[in-house]
Amino acid sequence: MTYTIRKQATYMASKVHSSFLALPVEIVYRILDNLEPKTILLSLRNVCERLNKIIDTYPRYQLLILE
Repeated sequence: MTYTIRKQATYMASKVHSSFLALPVEIVYRILDNLEPKTILLSLRNVCERLNKIIDTYPRYQLLILE
């Protein structure tokens, strides 16, 4: 029974992960607009290659690294 629950949780997590990464860049920017710069830097940076590319081109992040 525990194996089944764990398997379902893994499946659900992978579905959410895939859905988030499939979002257009503009939508991800809107999500990032609601986060503190520190959260973007410490929690989202280096999660995956695509998210790094999105964050690298995100205007608020560019201002953050230039300061």
